Amino acid sequence: MQIVEDVNRLLQQVVVDARTQLPQLDLRYTSRLYHLSIPIDIMAADCFHPGKKGQEQLSLEVWKDQPWFM
Repeated sequence: MQIVEDVNRLLQQVVVDARTQLPQLDLRYTSRLYHLSIPIDIMAADCFHPGKKGQEQLSLEVWKDQPWFM
């Protein structure tokens, strides 16, 4: 979990830096998926990647976290 948290912090900082350097881009960082409990039935056969149903559900969760959605 520490590796995931470290990578998430790094990604968040990359977005902050990019928004500063490239203000014309509308970049966003979200940790929404990190805090979700993801059910096994949306996973692909490898039990690591989401299947088609899972991609749709995860995409919706990320979409909900965007400022234009609220």
